Amino acid sequence: MIAKEKNKINRDMGLILKPIYFDQIPLGAIFDAIRKHGYVVVDEAGEPWNGFICGREGRATFDIVSQNGIASKYAL
Repeated sequence: MIAKEKNKINRDMGLILKPIYFDQIPLGAIFDAIRKHGYVVVDEAGEPWNGFICGREGRATFDIVSQNGIASKYAL
């Protein structure tokens, strides 16, 4: 992922996550914004992420790969 692509994704994230309260994490909108720029959020096995978030830590990390499967050094 080049800086230009990362900046575009971050700009879209800012539009989705503007300073408002969410009852639920808008994962669909976030993943769609990443997909729009040619990347996919994946699970530990490298498959497109599908599931739910739970845990007491309040943190989760998702790997991002290009749509042709090339790993990115960035994560969500």
